[in-house]
Amino acid sequence: MLAAADHTQPGVQPDRPYDPALDSREATERRILANLARSFADAPLDALIFALRQTVERGWGSILEPAPAAPHLRPASHLVEITVFGTLGTGPTIEEAARNWRRVALATVNGKGGE
Repeated sequence: MLAAADHTQPGVQPDRPYDPALDSREATERRILANLARSFADAPLDALIFALRQTVERGWGSILEPAPAAPHLRPASHLVEITVFGTLGTGPTIEEAARNWRRVALATVNGKGGE
């Protein structure tokens, strides 16, 4: 059993013990993110939006859209927010949010840190 302070294992943070299952899930999410981002790098936005919605339906993220009739009742902002595998894209429309999500996802998987 590894001690909580064992920093020799990948993914260990000072305040939590090494958990191989967590590392496995994070690695799985990174692989799926890379596959999704690269597979839809040049795809039309409607195909990307469909794929993102399918991914969200499977529990891997969220899409928040302002209610058209009552935006003041929404707990977030007036923007569409897409978060899939920890990658966030926002925009005034679903298309712009998806475009921004793709840009950030590709930068993340290509090692550019979302810049």
